[in-house]
Amino acid sequence: MHTSPASVNEGTPSKRRAGRLRGRLAVAVAATAIGAAAVAAPAGAAVIPPDASANYSYQTLNNDNDTTFNQLLGINDAGVIAGYFGSGQAGHPNKGYELLPNYFQGDYRNENFPRSEQTQVTGLNNNGITVGFWVDKHGNNNGFYAVRRHQFHTVNFPTDDNAAPQVDQLLGVNDNDVAVGFYTD
Repeated sequence: MHTSPASVNEGTPSKRRAGRLRGRLAVAVAATAIGAAAVAAPAGAAVIPPDASANYSYQTLNNDNDTTFNQLLGINDAGVIAGYFGSGQAGHPNKGYELLPNYFQGDYRNENFPRSEQTQVTGLNNNGITVGFWVDKHGNNNGFYAVRRHQFHTVNFPTDDNAAPQVDQLLGVNDNDVAVGFYTD
């Protein structure tokens, strides 16, 4: 999934918006009812930066379609956020979305791979490309990219010995439309 990079004029409204966004740096946190995972620090002495929390603002952004599980996983320069709701457990499937600024309930836009059992939207760029993965009825994970939430394309990594079930996931995409992810063989 590679195309030539689009030229961007530094004085465009998009660039000015990006500068304002970086200047304010609003951090959105999705609440989840299952608790936070602990992150282990590497062994040895660590440099701890001064508390910068006064420089950030926090806002909980939960999709009311499921207030028990939401994950926000990517944001582009226009402030559009990629994410999904649903834990993925039986009867509680993942459903993907984009959240548009002003971040109200009416600003969620569903994005689900056609005929999928589950979809996670994990990344997006400034060109209207989103990436993620979808799950079929057999539990196989298939990577995908979508163009402006409409043109969906499956991306599965070539391997002679796929895992069972298959696991192919796209997790991020840059503005040159180069996606990253992983597969299990």
